[in-house]
Amino acid sequence: MSIDNLKLKILDISKHMNLGERESHDKSYKLFIEHTYETLVTSWHLVHGRNFDNQIYLRENTAYPNSNFEASQVDSKTYKRIVDAVTYYLNMVKNADPFTDFLSVLHEEILLTGRRGEKVGQFMTPPDVSMVLTKLLWAKKDIRSINEIKTIHEPCCGTGSMILAPLARIAKVDSSKIGLMNIIINDLDALMCKVSTVQILSSVLMHGYKFNALLVHNCNLITEWGNENTLMLGIDWQSKPITGLFSALDKIREKVDLPNKVTV
Repeated sequence: MSIDNLKLKILDISKHMNLGERESHDKSYKLFIEHTYETLVTSWHLVHGRNFDNQIYLRENTAYPNSNFEASQVDSKTYKRIVDAVTYYLNMVKNADPFTDFLSVLHEEILLTGRRGEKVGQFMTPPDVSMVLTKLLWAKKDIRSINEIKTIHEPCCGTGSMILAPLARIAKVDSSKIGLMNIIINDLDALMCKVSTVQILSSVLMHGYKFNALLVHNCNLITEWGNENTLMLGIDWQSKPITGLFSALDKIREKVDLPNKVTV
């Protein structure tokens, strides 16, 4: 399994559509992220056995996401290709070290290459740079000494490189400390929020970790932070057996008329 093969599977999603190359690549990647995000959010609720009526539960309160977690509907041919790409990605995550950053470079290659940071000037932090900074800031003895809730906050999360690096280091040094982490991420771009969430949740679910909480905000940090309705996703994690992750794909298949359920 490799990132190159994942890229091919993602780009294959819209190859049958009558689109130009750039438009096809954009559409394929965005559909992949939308459906992976829906799969993982749905999976969390399946794992925790809670009824879900467009409500995200956070501690004793109920927070409503400001954008629907459900992906756009597609035809059966497109959906089968999405399932293939999502399944491949989840298995990559399962077979890799926890919190491996698979999507930062891929996101830049597919969406940003040749665009010189157009619109909001998006340039991703390379994963190796994030890891070097993390090693400088998070000494092993400091990680092992954590005995209370800590918050990791990334206000301009992008694809999640600067969040994944410290989580990967904590998991490697003392994985029990992951359960003491409050993760707060934010980005002006909702797609970036979803990419970061996909990278975080996929590793958590596939490797059986839990956080104290995960909060995903989608807003302008300077003008909107603290305003109502900026919470895109809020999760107060409960430690329970991780089961039925791939059954989320079966649940989502109800959107289209596939003859058989997805199996892995």
